[in-house]
Amino acid sequence: MRIVLVGDRIIESGWCIEELKQIAGKYGAEYTAIDWETKNVEDLRVKNMKIEKEGPSAVEPPSELRELVRDADMLIVHFCPVSAELIDAGKRLKVIATLRTGLSNIDKAHAEEKGIPVVNLPGRLNEAVSDFTIGLIIALGRGIVAANNSLRRGQWTKNFESNESFIEIPGKTVGVIGLGGIGRRVAQKLAGFDVELLGYDPFVEQGDIESLGVKMVGLEELLSSSDIVTIHTKLTESSKGLIGAPELSCMKPKSFLINTARAEVIDRQALYDVLKSGAIAGAALDVHWKEPIDIDDPFIKLENVVLTPHISGTMKESLLKSFSRLSGRLEPYYEELTKQR
Repeated sequence: MRIVLVGDRIIESGWCIEELKQIAGKYGAEYTAIDWETKNVEDLRVKNMKIEKEGPSAVEPPSELRELVRDADMLIVHFCPVSAELIDAGKRLKVIATLRTGLSNIDKAHAEEKGIPVVNLPGRLNEAVSDFTIGLIIALGRGIVAANNSLRRGQWTKNFESNESFIEIPGKTVGVIGLGGIGRRVAQKLAGFDVELLGYDPFVEQGDIESLGVKMVGLEELLSSSDIVTIHTKLTESSKGLIGAPELSCMKPKSFLINTARAEVIDRQALYDVLKSGAIAGAALDVHWKEPIDIDDPFIKLENVVLTPHISGTMKESLLKSFSRLSGRLEPYYEELTKQR
């Protein structure tokens, strides 16, 4: 069994060597580990966004990968694109795996046409992103970022423009849009804050989340009833622009909007307008319509907005565990490929 692993600037191939050595020892596997080189982390993210929009053939993989994959039984990647052309080059390829939850960088349909299973890692970032979301809710609801920035400017003040919007979380209604793995973990963690939980997800039935204490409602009801709205839906054709001007107009004047999913779920101009006018109390955004965000982006000038550079899932502790978790899912394939030798 020959394994080719491609790391990158987020998960370096060197982080996986010890695990690869154990697989080699247990199954007699041979392995090659390389990295998909990019200028920096931001360059990697830009390339990944291009892949998400245009598909895995839009960006070139490492030049040596086409040769390496020819004799590989298993290809493991993180962000590295795996196009139909690369799959075709893998004459012996039996399995493709990714250290991610999403599959946008892999031509899954082409792989399956050739009878090659694609294995992903669902729930990899559930803890990291859900923790970050809770942190944003508290930071925004209590003005922590504004207070920190003020103090660093040499000001000692307890009066901010947003003081009247500060909230205590217990007793509030929180609407969770998107109840996949991350949205469910957010709901579970918020339950400890003694809140009422509303949920919206066209693909989830009430019975699926009964144990979480979430009441499934329509989108308009969720937006009009919630003091805090947090978005965790995937970006699809149906979810793109899901929150536009009509939806934002449903929200309470003192409500907050949190987005750690994808920027395109929200209409950019519509959100800016309601924040600028004070039609809603504030927003916290970890994802942006252009990344990296421009220094003169109008959202930066809004005092009622907390902005972070798409870091909710970038937590080394979670990333370091990715390969061992994926390896557990690959165990049946290791055994089968060993038998085929």
